Amino acid sequence: MTDCREEPRYQVGDVVSVTETIASAHAGRVGRIVHHVLSRYARTLDKYTLAFADNDTETFWDIQLRRV
Repeated sequence: MTDCREEPRYQVGDVVSVTETIASAHAGRVGRIVHHVLSRYARTLDKYTLAFADNDTETFWDIQLRRV
């Protein structure tokens, strides 16, 4: 099955913040997208890896992020 969506909501290099939609120790932090994996089922299931200023990285679901 292929993904019929043209592009992900966020692109590598975009700056986003982590929301409190799903509990996370990173809620409120701002990071830069360094990788994304698109879900073939729904945009809310897309995964994005963020790099934070302290060089920490973490992966989040689309619904956990908001463009800054």
